[in-house]
Amino acid sequence: MGVRQNLEKKIEQKRLEIVELEAKLREMHAFIQGMQEALKVLPRDAVAGAPAQSLRAGSDMANARDYLARIGRPAHISEIMEELNKDGSETRQSTSVSSSLASYARKGEIFKRTAPNTFALIDPIGAIYEEKAELSEPPDNFGTDEPEVATVADDDIPF
Repeated sequence: MGVRQNLEKKIEQKRLEIVELEAKLREMHAFIQGMQEALKVLPRDAVAGAPAQSLRAGSDMANARDYLARIGRPAHISEIMEELNKDGSETRQSTSVSSSLASYARKGEIFKRTAPNTFALIDPIGAIYEEKAELSEPPDNFGTDEPEVATVADDDIPF
């Protein structure tokens, strides 16, 4: 074999390696895209160990959340304002609290709107007072071509 043929053979081998690496790269991109899609399905508070409720303690929103959890039903903004010890007749204060509650409701976080100017908690008990179960991680072979093999004992076969 001549020098030219050796060089052509090495070039062809490297081209094949590149094709294999590009295929692997496409698989990796597809895996990342799949994980990102799965992440979109999860609630925001379950992502990256975020706290169950991200309201500052003592704030109007935290107090409104606690009040709604305590009464266990939707409440009109005027009722919430009474609980917050704010004069419901002052439009600016009630508008501010109502706007904040509506903002959370639009995002689907913590509060939901049940009627005009009436709010409730999305998860009245679990969101505040119960620890949420930890989400398990995907199996180690997630995103690979390796199938998960289930083992069956002879005792489990019904015939």
